[in-house]
Amino acid sequence: MSANKEIEYSLDCFMFCNYYLSCSRDRSARNINIFMNKNDYKVLFLFPNERHVSIVPPSIAILSGLLKSENFSVDLFDTSLYPTKGLDHDEVREKNLSVRKVKDSNGVGLKHTDKFKDFFEKVTSFKPDVIAVNVTDSTIALAIELLESVKQFNFLTVLGGAFACYAPEVAITYKEVDVLCIGEGETAFLTMCNRLREKKDISDIAGLWIKKGEKIIKNPLGKLIDIKHLPPLDFDIFEEKRLHVMMRGKMYKMLPVETHRGCPYKCTFCCSPTAVEMYKESRPKQIFYRVFSLKKIQEDLNHYVKRYNPEYIYFTADTFLSVSKKELDEFCDIYSKFKLPFFIQSRPETLSDYKVKKLKEVGLSRFAVGIEHGNKKYRANMLKRYYTNENLLKSLKILADNKISFSVNAIIGFPDETYDLAMDTVKLCRQIEGWDDCKSSIFQPYYGSPLREYCVKKGYIPKGLICKDYTEESLMTMPMFSKKEIAGLYRTFVLYLRLPKDRWSEIKVAEKFTPEGNKIFEKLRKEVSLEMDKLPDLSGPDTSLTRLEEVRA
Repeated sequence: MSANKEIEYSLDCFMFCNYYLSCSRDRSARNINIFMNKNDYKVLFLFPNERHVSIVPPSIAILSGLLKSENFSVDLFDTSLYPTKGLDHDEVREKNLSVRKVKDSNGVGLKHTDKFKDFFEKVTSFKPDVIAVNVTDSTIALAIELLESVKQFNFLTVLGGAFACYAPEVAITYKEVDVLCIGEGETAFLTMCNRLREKKDISDIAGLWIKKGEKIIKNPLGKLIDIKHLPPLDFDIFEEKRLHVMMRGKMYKMLPVETHRGCPYKCTFCCSPTAVEMYKESRPKQIFYRVFSLKKIQEDLNHYVKRYNPEYIYFTADTFLSVSKKELDEFCDIYSKFKLPFFIQSRPETLSDYKVKKLKEVGLSRFAVGIEHGNKKYRANMLKRYYTNENLLKSLKILADNKISFSVNAIIGFPDETYDLAMDTVKLCRQIEGWDDCKSSIFQPYYGSPLREYCVKKGYIPKGLICKDYTEESLMTMPMFSKKEIAGLYRTFVLYLRLPKDRWSEIKVAEKFTPEGNKIFEKLRKEVSLEMDKLPDLSGPDTSLTRLEEVRA
């Protein structure tokens, strides 16, 4: 799966680290004091997220658990449930009918206070020595704005996550940033905190870039963590209501569980291949893609079920089914004891009838698959995804035949794409049997994705562009597929899928951002929305698919 996926937020394994600052928050004259004089070392995590119902980030939960195991004081400021300016990503998808409107929120509502005021009060009361921030391209701006709002306090700031890992030369330039953690952060994170508490030097810790006066110390990547020694994720650090996730118009208490780190595939729109190459080129050479032992998975699940009583489990692996038959059978033996519905994602070519049947027996309830593009030649040449449309349709029919609720993810606005090529994606999605959600996203040239370099080289984006959250308009300027064309197809994508072909002339008008186009879009949107509201809840494994086929006929 790509960075543009259903439950996408920061499930990559790039963590962050912590550090200490002794001078004032005057960033123009600051220096890092690498010695501590206090016993109670406090770390405040900052999660500058603007997606209200995204799944909680495993990275923060892992690092919190590690810190607590070493008796550090830990707290979190999470912006996820604060109101945003305009629509957030999920609200945009709701407007465009990619997801259903939530009918029962289970008491999960937005906060009614100001995030900046609350963050100021959190820093004032907690008095952190370190603020550790997990950032992506789309959240760095909010992170810096929040950090700037508390600049008068005395703390050290570390950035980690995808943006710090893949755009370190950019991330380190912010005056609010003192340290970057590049690559996996668990080892560097804990090493740094313990050294600070012991009043020892931190400047040589692998995986860290450290500002020291006018100099930046750029240490090499560290050794990958032995994943079998990781503690269970610490979900105590999150508010209870943040554990609830929207799916198929309902809210479920859902916990993320790691089974894999990294991805064995090399999709050019995704950052995972870059992580693999980073460690492959490190000295000594390291293999980033790893699979958790079944013993570790079972131990973690036992802990989560007993402590948190979840309604749903989300296995965060990019490609869950990239396992052998033996490994799958052993997983099913273990999971059969938990009797909880679970959600996975995988590539279409990893599906088999045997795998789906086995997983359904033990609780497979929801599946997400990325087809990304509908043109075989373009998909292979530009995206490095090698399968035919015929094989894709055959694979996904396995899900329909086994009555597994599944969503399809597609992307439009790729580099060198034309309107006609994008319509190939629409046509392929219409041929897929049994999906209940089909989501489109506009391609985002994130730092770390191989396609970003291509976009810069072609002049489609400026070199220093930082992507926003999933936008309603392409960030690229291309002569063959204009921003307005991409935006128009994006907002009508689901209309093309859910309405019959004899309505396509109306939908074509609705692509236009004109008074007539907007009027027709609202009319068609209301029509399709009413039909979607009549559909059954598709979160269970025994869903009838006949209504979906009737709507799309």
